[in-house]
Amino acid sequence: MFEIDRKAFGAFVAALRNEQGLTQKELAQRLYISDKAVSKWETGASIPDTSLLIPLADILGVTVTELLECRRSETGTTLGAEEAEALVQKALRFSEEKVVRPDRRKNGAVLGGAALLSAAESLVLLKLGYPPAAAWNTLLLFCLLTLFCGSYFWLLAPQRLPRYYDENRITAYSDGLFRMGLAGIPFHNRNWPHILRCGRIWTIVSLLGTPVLFGVIYFLSPITLFISVKYTATVFLGGLFIPMYVTAKRHE
Repeated sequence: MFEIDRKAFGAFVAALRNEQGLTQKELAQRLYISDKAVSKWETGASIPDTSLLIPLADILGVTVTELLECRRSETGTTLGAEEAEALVQKALRFSEEKVVRPDRRKNGAVLGGAALLSAAESLVLLKLGYPPAAAWNTLLLFCLLTLFCGSYFWLLAPQRLPRYYDENRITAYSDGLFRMGLAGIPFHNRNWPHILRCGRIWTIVSLLGTPVLFGVIYFLSPITLFISVKYTATVFLGGLFIPMYVTAKRHE
């Protein structure tokens, strides 16, 4: 009673896409998925994940209701209670997966502890003579960037990816404002846990190691403050993406 007619859904998406003058590839790029996924929708081989319903409807110029009903609604029509219930059931049946987020209380305690230790290390640097201006303009910037990026891995990232990542070769990960790509490496549930682990380890190591690295390079040669920033930036970025790329490739 509440099942989506995949053939009708695919034909409706294809017709709307053509109305918008979009190719399958262009639609896929806007949704950060592969064009093969769009092709599968339009042939009825699969249906999109619930997380894609709203952006898909927006791009195609229809409402989510019209998308689920596989037809345009007549102007001024309203849904009855039974029809509304049917649409809710349809939306739920689009995906049986539940987005599982990490234990934010436990992970937040770990992340907060690392941030406090990083702040303590920075204060020690200032006591030892590290230039306050440099600390505010460089060291603080690196630590805040680490905390900002790391908060996603520790507090917000889902434990599993939607199933369409496993069904298609998707090389860009998108979750709200967060975007990530690993030079042609597809994201799926075989490598995702390892990617998350790399992100979390990098966060802690970077928070605790950045003040130490800044201090060591600066106090070894105080006139090379710019070089200390340059090398720390290299370690900062390389320490995240190189291990993440290697582990994602290994579990590809």
